[in-house]
Amino acid sequence: AAIGTDWRFKVKPVKNVGTAFFGRQGIFLKELHGNGMAFIYGVGFISTLQLKPGEQVVVEAESLLAFEKTVGFDVEYVGSCLACCCGGMGPTYSVLTGPGTVFLQSLPINKLARALNQYVSVPSRENANNSYNE
Repeated sequence: AAIGTDWRFKVKPVKNVGTAFFGRQGIFLKELHGNGMAFIYGVGFISTLQLKPGEQVVVEAESLLAFEKTVGFDVEYVGSCLACCCGGMGPTYSVLTGPGTVFLQSLPINKLARALNQYVSVPSRENANNSYNE
């Protein structure tokens, strides 16, 4: 959502096939252009990073919420199958290169779901059928 004037929503393709398939952001990046205030939704603590020209930050793709159009976006491979499978991370990281602002979330939706899963009980099929028959 955004408040202001002259808002335009654009979709642009990522710069290469590797980024599209392994960057976990999809084939297209969504751009919001205009004057005013835009609202970005995230889960957990939302942090902003101000990157200087040429400064890089490497983050998990799920933690990335948004970045300014001046920030470069690329994908870096973890390095080995062992690191990917046993390290608890995906096969790639997102690499962002300044200058510009980057917005990150501390609790991506997949991590939130895992954290809440222990508190959710799903009745077995047998118990569910018995409760309907009573």
